[in-house]
Amino acid sequence: MAVAMLSIDVGSSQTRLALMDKARSWPRHLEPLGEKSILSVLYHEPPANRYGRAALTRPARNCGRVLRDFPRILLADSMGKTSQDKYSSYTLKVEGSRSSYLVGQDEVSMEEVLQEFLTAVLAEVPSLTDEELKGIILPVPDALTTEARETCARAAQKAIDACGFTRRSELNEVAVTLVPCSLGPAILFAAQQEEKENVAPFIILDLGGGKLTCAAYEVVAGKIRLLATKTCPSLGGVDIENKVMEWISSQLNFPFMDSATAKFKIRKAVGPAVRDLTVADMVEIESENIMGKDVSIELSKCQFMEITSDVAEQVVLHVKDLIGQIENFPDEGGRIILLGGSSRVPLIESSVERLWASASDEDVDNLEGRHESAVGKDQRKPGRILSVDKTLHRENSVSIGSGACF
Repeated sequence: MAVAMLSIDVGSSQTRLALMDKARSWPRHLEPLGEKSILSVLYHEPPANRYGRAALTRPARNCGRVLRDFPRILLADSMGKTSQDKYSSYTLKVEGSRSSYLVGQDEVSMEEVLQEFLTAVLAEVPSLTDEELKGIILPVPDALTTEARETCARAAQKAIDACGFTRRSELNEVAVTLVPCSLGPAILFAAQQEEKENVAPFIILDLGGGKLTCAAYEVVAGKIRLLATKTCPSLGGVDIENKVMEWISSQLNFPFMDSATAKFKIRKAVGPAVRDLTVADMVEIESENIMGKDVSIELSKCQFMEITSDVAEQVVLHVKDLIGQIENFPDEGGRIILLGGSSRVPLIESSVERLWASASDEDVDNLEGRHESAVGKDQRKPGRILSVDKTLHRENSVSIGSGACF
């Protein structure tokens, strides 16, 4: 019997449904994004992009861009195009066990939205019977209190019951796991690897998005624990784009960096191009009518790595400091998951691998702690560094790094 785990991410910029299935027996209308990716189906509009294969189910068709944010999932079946603008802004309100969204003059409870959305999504997965569904990983906003998360978990359970997915035996009831919204992809991947390879624990290094905020989490048997945090408000994804734009200006001898309008236009072309370098060795950056000129230039992955090398070094230093805060680092054979945006992770992945691969014996002893006394250095099993693209919209969104000891 195939055992599946459903991960529904309702906290990110794109709402997605991810299905883990040992046998990979997918419903006809759901298609995995690629062998190297987390098995996921995107709900987004427009239905086609260069790397994702969309599966627009009933909620997505009816809501369109409303599904881009959790609060906008309100009224998944009834909201029309004319009322979407009403929900373009909202405020999260958390008081004890109650969490709700203030949308204009209206206040809508999060559990109400959650239950309605889960019911709609679960109804779209007919191949999941109550014997197959093992659990739901549900990312929620980080600001929720413990009581509010418990309330959301109960709402999720009600949706499961309403759809007939509850296990017949209490010993095998469907488990609902709530995690911070940004960690959904990594938690899903860790659970998949743990089940497939019997590997635990996992350390997730969350590199954040926008400005750099590093966090380390431990995942064991599906449970997550915050280990350490490290923040650098002056370093982020914008810095990477700025480096590329400065390089373009220098290569073309075109001083557009002095014009805010020109920078804005070129940044719109640079951002997607940088992300494309996660799957391509060469990209072309094009932008029309920049101060009366059309800009067109090729950027290779090697050039990109060279341009942003100083940014990468700073990120690696912060990651190293973060690791230094972690007590009882995982024993031999554990795994590290790098979680971050599609531009930042590839930029530092090789550097982080070298960080562990080139560690001195003393550093390794510090990382492995007291376990060294029980297992000789020559008997250590190699760890592995894995990276997960938060956006999960590319066929190689999960890349397996080369062996690195830690």
